[in-house]
Amino acid sequence: MALKRIFIAVDYQPDSDFLDYFSFLRRELRNEDIKWSSTQNFHITLKFFGDTPEDQISSIIHPLDGITKKHSSFQIQPGHLGVFGDFKQARVLWLGINETSGTLESLAHAIAQAFPSAPSDKNNSFTPHLTLGRPKFIRQPNLLKTLVESSVEQVFNPFTIREVLLIWSTLTPLGPQYKTLKSFPLQSA
Repeated sequence: MALKRIFIAVDYQPDSDFLDYFSFLRRELRNEDIKWSSTQNFHITLKFFGDTPEDQISSIIHPLDGITKKHSSFQIQPGHLGVFGDFKQARVLWLGINETSGTLESLAHAIAQAFPSAPSDKNNSFTPHLTLGRPKFIRQPNLLKTLVESSVEQVFNPFTIREVLLIWSTLTPLGPQYKTLKSFPLQSA
């Protein structure tokens, strides 16, 4: 049986201010070995399922449709820069997400409750973020630390989330390719 690597997410379309900051980071960290995210692929993962048999994907659609019908559209705002891991061995370079209505957290919680036994779950904590890149090796951890510390002064424009997506991810040598399997509109705010 064919498997599809799938996840549930909300899409983020970067504006020019965000793209300028992303370009700035890439220039500052140009000597580091980082696999940068494609600007078309920015998203906030709500639930990662991993390799899933195609015949089980339909069992995700009905519960997800019910969840999204109970949530309204909302605004997010990218926040400060951070890393998963330490500055010498960072695994992920990311921007945190600010969202004051609580809808993003509520969505993530409802999805976690609806799909509690996804095999890829490592823990139950939800850290909303936009993955900017995946470092392979950090030569200048102090530079990375300085960039993280100075990012608290960076202010990004709000972005409205209007739908939740079920996405199929195909890994390629050029990076992941995403295809939306189904879109689930949120209620109008």
